[in-house]
Amino acid sequence: MESEWAVIANIKPEAYGRATTPGTKHFVAGTKIWAVDWYWGVAGDAMRLLGRHRGSHHLILLTMQTERLTNWRAKVTYHPHVVAMLREHGAVRTQAECEALAAGWTKRLGSVPDLRDQIAHLDLALRLIRDDPRGQSLAEAAIAVLDETEPSGHSDLFVLADWLEDHGVALPFEKLCKTLKRRRDNAIPSGGE
Repeated sequence: MESEWAVIANIKPEAYGRATTPGTKHFVAGTKIWAVDWYWGVAGDAMRLLGRHRGSHHLILLTMQTERLTNWRAKVTYHPHVVAMLREHGAVRTQAECEALAAGWTKRLGSVPDLRDQIAHLDLALRLIRDDPRGQSLAEAAIAVLDETEPSGHSDLFVLADWLEDHGVALPFEKLCKTLKRRRDNAIPSGGE
């Protein structure tokens, strides 16, 4: 199977242009693209890239602003159409060249933080509060004192925070309070549906 090293990135989550869903007019957010070449200009940096179109799912080649791309990396591609197009457009580079270019673009444009770990962490904390009997009782006691202005009234909040920390899911105090307030405000009243 033929392969080539390539500079790869992803479309940022923000919506641009006339797109009604996150991403761009031509690409869904997160779409993997292969860099072909780039241009420096007065209006900003632009890149000719190859990626799967949001509507047709065919590979397309177009020019886009580099600010709409993130998660730059060097990677071997085995996709036969991508390999053929990279060769056809003179975008064949060595591993070292691809790694240097990806590092340069990352440094210049930054990257979107990976929120999966944070989401999993918060999800585990919420499941403990919801499903564990001890977590439920601590959360109820903490919710009862949320709006107290006296620092001594916050002891139930600190007990819940410590309990979550003991279970490996420490939350910043402000985030815990916000989560509990949201839980309290969204609670279904007893006897309601």
